[in-house]
Amino acid sequence: MTTEVAMEDEMEKIKLGVVGLGRLGRKHAANINYGIINAELHAVCSIVQEELDSVTNEMKPSYATSDYLELFHDKSLDGIIIASDSAAHCKMICDAVNAGVKNIYCEKPLGMSLEEIDLIKETVEKNHKGIFQIGYNRRFDKSLMTMKQKIDEGFIGKPILVKLVNRDMVWDRERLLAFSPRSGGLVFDMLTHDYDNARWLIDSDAETVYGIGCFWI
Repeated sequence: MTTEVAMEDEMEKIKLGVVGLGRLGRKHAANINYGIINAELHAVCSIVQEELDSVTNEMKPSYATSDYLELFHDKSLDGIIIASDSAAHCKMICDAVNAGVKNIYCEKPLGMSLEEIDLIKETVEKNHKGIFQIGYNRRFDKSLMTMKQKIDEGFIGKPILVKLVNRDMVWDRERLLAFSPRSGGLVFDMLTHDYDNARWLIDSDAETVYGIGCFWI
């Protein structure tokens, strides 16, 4: 047995649960199961039975369920990843906090309205003692971190305009239309990254926000 394998066997693993096993949820589950040596994919949850069966057969978590509250009340779990539809984020976050979940990571966006976000803020600040993080992963991208450092050091002077362009995968029209009501659509669900990046890169908040969208058939 190699030293690396011996250390892995002796290490007490962090037990994590994933709620939602769609595109991102399954990715989180795979990262935990295959990519983090001191983490264990202990539990998974989805209301889509095919997703549950697929992840369970491949990754062999301790249990799978369609009831996310079962994970939230599992005191053996060290943390929960919420990767459900965006419309469910607010309720799931608040339910997790009120159930005493130790650490919570939730995919963006935080909520679907300012009222939801205010409720989450109030609930977390009042009742949560662990780590609460939203999945704005681009702040951890090496190229963007380098850009942020250069801006902070005055490399380009004082920035007055930020233009961000990104592209998602090509979406099937029917899938896109089915996805949009539960997520706010691509502008709300995806471009929230750009809004977050703009605020972070130049350390400034927007005074007004508007959007223009078009759809090619």
